[in-house]
Amino acid sequence: MFPPNVNLGKRFTALGVDLIILGIFLSPSIKNILSNSFFLWFGRNSFAVYLTHGTLLKTVLTYMIYGNITGEPWVVTKNEKGEDVLPPWFPRGSPGVFAICIPIWLVIVYTVAHFWTTYVDSFCARVTQRLENLAFESDNEKTQQLPR
Repeated sequence: MFPPNVNLGKRFTALGVDLIILGIFLSPSIKNILSNSFFLWFGRNSFAVYLTHGTLLKTVLTYMIYGNITGEPWVVTKNEKGEDVLPPWFPRGSPGVFAICIPIWLVIVYTVAHFWTTYVDSFCARVTQRLENLAFESDNEKTQQLPR
């Protein structure tokens, strides 16, 4: 079924995912559930989430979990024996902080993604359309410029 000397775990996982996709495709009830407006909203904003989540994770979530990081340089000092002494790690928030911050951060990510989809995508589409109109001639312009 599979070529020799392959990672069978990955192949069977891929086959299982393919069967799940086929099951969703053939099942009208699952299609109906996934056509819910809630899931459609998530799907519409998924690319914007992909674009913005990294920046928000490195800025907003880091601030929420670790607090105010001063940005001071990481200075390695020496002790009496001449050995390197690393500065202490930033103290991380408790599990309760994680339980509160992660859901709040997810709401922030999807809010930013919604605004991105609503405003930035439409602005970029308008700019792209204008550039296309400048770069390509329409059929009417081509026929009018031909000599008779």
